[in-house]
Amino acid sequence: MEGHANGAHRLSSDQRPSSIAARKAVKERLRQQGVKFYKHADMLRQASEYLDQHPELYEQALARAWEMGVMEQSERLNAALFDDDRRKARAPVG
Repeated sequence: MEGHANGAHRLSSDQRPSSIAARKAVKERLRQQGVKFYKHADMLRQASEYLDQHPELYEQALARAWEMGVMEQSERLNAALFDDDRRKARAPVG
């Protein structure tokens, strides 16, 4: 994860929640099939195929990321939206 000056983080493609969910699903399927050892590259290929078959994982990951962003910024958002003194100080003089 790379940090940015504003506190935001950029995830590499294999760290995205949709990719993580796909990898978990593939690992679970392999476990159910009794596979104990597998090549990591094969698991990643299968996870990519799983994502292609389940596009809703992208939507779920985006919704979760949005929720996390709002939660992290809730204090700042509340101050900006509901702080009457701050809003009055910013009001245009006219």
